[in-house]
Amino acid sequence: MQPDVSLGVALYDYAPNIVFVFGIYWIIKSLKSELSKSSTYLIVFASALVIIAGILKATWKLIIALSGSDVRILSDIMFPLMGTGFFLIFIVLLMVVIRKNPEKSFKPLAIASSKKIFLPLMIIGGMGTTICLLIISWRKKARAAFVLFIIELIMTLMLGYVGGKFEVVTNFGVFLEQTLNLSSRIVWMLGCFYLYKKSSELNPLIK
Repeated sequence: MQPDVSLGVALYDYAPNIVFVFGIYWIIKSLKSELSKSSTYLIVFASALVIIAGILKATWKLIIALSGSDVRILSDIMFPLMGTGFFLIFIVLLMVVIRKNPEKSFKPLAIASSKKIFLPLMIIGGMGTTICLLIISWRKKARAAFVLFIIELIMTLMLGYVGGKFEVVTNFGVFLEQTLNLSSRIVWMLGCFYLYKKSSELNPLIK
């Protein structure tokens, strides 16, 4: 069903993408000495998939707000792109946690536009990414980052529950869902920043 979206709510949905860019930048900077060149390329590629997916979904809502047209493909393609992106980020961070090179463990993923397939993948990838960041924060004794990632993990679980159980179609409902998503991204971004801050204290060369 096509959601009822105002122009303000549609534009609001672009904000999480901006927050994500800052967060992933600080992750890459924090792990600069632990990522190979190919691993860095992989996490940048995966992040680009997440950003493109978010922009496409926000654009879908913007088109609805401006013209009432439902270009459903823009919404549907979000799940394979974002699901794959978060899962690849998770794989890279998992390899950092277990001290292996992700380029040797990466297997190409088939892409299909199916919410039932990629929503769980997106949730698992997002949660897995946060869990890896929790472990990395614990190892680096980045307490502020650790607490923020725990909060973000709880919010991710809430988002997964809402996304799996409810179809949000009212303007106010979409606004609340986007607010929860944006809040989660902001908490995640702050966690990434404090992880970077602690990492730069331990290794000034990554600044």
